[in-house]
Amino acid sequence: MKKRGFLATAVCSALVLLTSCLGETTNSQRLSGMPGVVYTGDALSGSKTLVDIGSFPIYSATLESGGLLPGDCVVTSFEVDYSSAENATASTQGYYNVSFSSCEKIDNSNMRSMSLPTDTTMLLTGELPINNSVEGMYMHSYIRGYQFLWPSINLQKNQTAEMQLYVDMNKIEACDEEEGLNCYSVFLRAVEVNKPTADDKTLTLMPWAFNIQAYVDRVNSIEKNEDNDYYLIRVYFIKEIKDDKPVWDYKTLQMQTVKD
Repeated sequence: MKKRGFLATAVCSALVLLTSCLGETTNSQRLSGMPGVVYTGDALSGSKTLVDIGSFPIYSATLESGGLLPGDCVVTSFEVDYSSAENATASTQGYYNVSFSSCEKIDNSNMRSMSLPTDTTMLLTGELPINNSVEGMYMHSYIRGYQFLWPSINLQKNQTAEMQLYVDMNKIEACDEEEGLNCYSVFLRAVEVNKPTADDKTLTLMPWAFNIQAYVDRVNSIEKNEDNDYYLIRVYFIKEIKDDKPVWDYKTLQMQTVKD
């Protein structure tokens, strides 16, 4: 059985009580750029439209009128006051009331399913290198079947690219071991859609939501059978194209095994 302290749990716990610069304790917090998935709550929540951000569900009346639908992926910024009267029953109602400063839907074109595996020794037509497959503190969350990634890529003026996450569902096995945890591999690749109209380059950071539920369920089953608490997913990406050949790198996501 492989166990490891889970940093995200500690971070979420620490955020519940924040201390100001003056040393005063407050029961509120502001969070920005949090990915989430819209869903309909159960009867205890009054079947409200909620956003699951991974650590806890959140609600605002503006969600009901914002045109968001269950299954939509969003990026949110909000403030939550844990000591407010409306949040006194959060543990029983199943969500926290928040005040949104923004709740933006991720465009459908940036929501993708898994793609079939490709030859990792060869470039795809129009392939572009990726600076980093995972960016930011909150920007690699797995929520309700969606893996959120914020890949960064240098694009020229009017140049656009699409991302695909390639997974071999017929060969799901640990490829390595890192810090005592099993590692599994997925491959993030970028392909040019629109050609540039100028040479200047800008580092572009855009959220993508990949539905990898089937993949994670299979890996989770393997890890559960081995009674492991956590495992790692390596997100491989082409950091450089050299002599028309891909140069691969990877960033690691830590996943918690679901044992219920």
